[in-house]
Amino acid sequence: MIPFSMLRIALIPGYATELATKGFRSARATDAGFTAFRTLINQAHAVTFRWGIPRTLSFFATLALMPILTLYRNEEQHAITERTMSNLKTFLTTHQPEVIVAHSLGARLLMEYCHRHTLPASVKRVVLCQADMPTVTPPLHHHVEILHVYCPWDPSLILSSILHSDVRAGLRKMAGVRNILIPLWRPINFHTSSIRDARLVDLALETLGNEAPRAPLRSARGFLAAR
Repeated sequence: MIPFSMLRIALIPGYATELATKGFRSARATDAGFTAFRTLINQAHAVTFRWGIPRTLSFFATLALMPILTLYRNEEQHAITERTMSNLKTFLTTHQPEVIVAHSLGARLLMEYCHRHTLPASVKRVVLCQADMPTVTPPLHHHVEILHVYCPWDPSLILSSILHSDVRAGLRKMAGVRNILIPLWRPINFHTSSIRDARLVDLALETLGNEAPRAPLRSARGFLAAR
């Protein structure tokens, strides 16, 4: 097991993390929507990679389809630019994470990165959570354990599947990885339910490799108490 004092988690958020709505919401805080990891972030055991496009819309604009769809398409392209890839490479090289958790469009960003670059040798586990990407086996090295968190009733991924005419990976099991169903039940946005769920923290922190498993901690606070 990686010593607690050394363990570091990289969090890659998905779409609209930097979106602000006038009089309603600002861009996501330091946790970038990964509220289940907030304690670990505050204790410097986890760090977020901010890559989204800053944008401010009126509340009524967010209710319309076109501004939201335009931002989504813009971020799809932004996620795979060389600039974003270079920024992620610098981020990973600097922080040397043992675990990477990528949510939604952030999972597609990470997989694109893995097609072009090699992850640091420090990375032992990748957790793909509600991945907004095609259902293909990730191009990772054999020493990296891949966990795929999915749920068939994710409304955002159902819409994305219609938009792309292709079923998104986060809706179903994927070959060549460890598949884990985390039911989405936390309102208001079901798509982000799993990154607000302590079970995702358990998956990120559980024993790596073939060592004997430890009891699940169920929360970041439990992880810190076990140190």
